Amino acid sequence: MDKRILIILIIAFILVFPSCRAENTVKTKAVGETSKEKAEEAAVTVKEENIMETKTEDKIEEVFIQDITVKEVNSLVENDNYFLIDVRTEEEYESGHIKGSVNIPVDSLESKLGKVARDKKIIVYCKLGSRSRRAAKILVDNGFKEVYNMVGGIEEWKEEDFLLEN
Repeated sequence: MDKRILIILIIAFILVFPSCRAENTVKTKAVGETSKEKAEEAAVTVKEENIMETKTEDKIEEVFIQDITVKEVNSLVENDNYFLIDVRTEEEYESGHIKGSVNIPVDSLESKLGKVARDKKIIVYCKLGSRSRRAAKILVDNGFKEVYNMVGGIEEWKEEDFLLEN
């Protein structure tokens, strides 16, 4: 009888707490309808860690930290619409970096936000991806809207044999 109760409790737990999955559906709703714009609902499946919410007077806006591959970044290096930030240390940056990138170490990023272009899409990278993920969160927390984290970092960039500047 004790096993039956345990099984029932486990099944009830699974049914009651489905939000423990890795991905959740998040809904956004525009508020403050105007005659030209009606409020819309859009369901987007995202990982919880990749989403930030900012509120303005008339709408709730979700800002995503988007992952981008090294191949995609390589195709965008010459594009003036992107601002590329290397968040590694100065020594790491000097040992080789992506052409056109600006070195702002993650530990000093908050104090150097004025150096980051607000009118461009931001791509951040580091050695493997964890520091750039932290940097992307700092940028989103400070109002930057389009922030991309280069998955795999400079190590994957080297594995693809893409060019580096010294």
